[in-house]
Amino acid sequence: MTTAGNAAVYVDLARVSADDFYLVALLSLVAVFVVLLALLRSLVAATVLLASVVVSYAAALGVGVLVFQ
Repeated sequence: MTTAGNAAVYVDLARVSADDFYLVALLSLVAVFVVLLALLRSLVAATVLLASVVVSYAAALGVGVLVFQ
């Protein structure tokens, strides 16, 4: 049975957007890690810098939530 209407379209769009977000985030982190490895030639330094990027992103989201809610 197929469901139609605006609600079904929005549910499908939200599901696809969430899946795409996780895929793009993962690919971006891998690409940044590879570039850091190539530039720094150090696994530890690249890992620390990538972790700082992830923590900075999380902090920016947290500040955004605090400010706008």
